[in-house]
Amino acid sequence: MGVQGVPTDARSESVERTRPSGATASDVTASDVDVTASDSGVGESPIRSHARRRSEVPEPSSARDALLLAEASRIRLFAVSMFFWSLSGVAMVALLPGDPLAHRFAYVGSSMLCACFAVLAFLAHPDRMGDGRGTVSLAIVIPAAAITLGYGLGPFSTYVALVAVGLTLFAISVPPLAARASLVTLAVGYPAVAVPMHLGWIPDVSLLATAPSPAARIATILGTEFGLFTAWGIG
Repeated sequence: MGVQGVPTDARSESVERTRPSGATASDVTASDVDVTASDSGVGESPIRSHARRRSEVPEPSSARDALLLAEASRIRLFAVSMFFWSLSGVAMVALLPGDPLAHRFAYVGSSMLCACFAVLAFLAHPDRMGDGRGTVSLAIVIPAAAITLGYGLGPFSTYVALVAVGLTLFAISVPPLAARASLVTLAVGYPAVAVPMHLGWIPDVSLLATAPSPAARIATILGTEFGLFTAWGIG
């Protein structure tokens, strides 16, 4: 009977190849058989076998790889932090009284943000970042979710300041292309919601207190746009 996992004929042929010229079968040492056994993986130490199956995270082999690892870690930290921030937003919406329509928009926006930041944390890995298309796609969906949430909370409320802070962090935490895609989406999407609400074309049912005067609303819109371009410049 041969060594487990190695046919007897194959083991015999291997021993024959390793036998010196003129040697008999009795001259074959145990080390010859051990070579065959080690080649087949029999008797391999579990510790050594486990060491071969190391973590998926590659070790940096160059300065570029080290920078890529640092960038992925930075994006992952930002995504995890924003995920819990968005999750707390869901809880805040549940506690606020107000119009059911505003609640629905706020819930949808908060849920979208949670899902997007969870995906961003998953993509924040050197092997998954690739050419950045996934990150850029999320950089467009995340602002759309923020605008949806903004309609529920109020585009003229303190929510705008929270968006400005979050966008600044996003702009300095993701690659430049993703930052530009995010800020352009918001620079176009925010006025598309705020201006019709200011003009009375769509109802203002926000959960948070809104700016009391038309002048304050206009100042909020202009200040938000200025903040977006400032975040773009910082990024």
